[in-house]
Amino acid sequence: MSAGKLDITYECGMPQSVLTTFEDQSGVPVSLLGYTAKMQIREYNDYVGTPVVSLDSATGGITVGSNANFNNVDINLPSTIPAGSYTYDLFLEYGGTPTIKYLYGAFNAVQNVTQGL
Repeated sequence: MSAGKLDITYECGMPQSVLTTFEDQSGVPVSLLGYTAKMQIREYNDYVGTPVVSLDSATGGITVGSNANFNNVDINLPSTIPAGSYTYDLFLEYGGTPTIKYLYGAFNAVQNVTQGL
């Protein structure tokens, strides 16, 4: 299975959530109950340095396959990401199975244009 490409635009200073739904090639929902997730946002071409943001399901930054929404991945982005153009990827893991790349893409954090509000 190939990872999905999803470019994300984030408004600086506001906590935000990105909700994705996992389906097979026929459009049938795939259960993610029991999966965990990890995600890092990094500067472009900085694959070894410190990530701008690291999120995972263990600390609540990502919710994977809740009972009510068994095929959803909900990414809870903090309000502290600085303006800039980044890249990210998100991996899913289930027990001892191989980790799979679920999503990747550009991550653009934009600052408000209107000032003095």
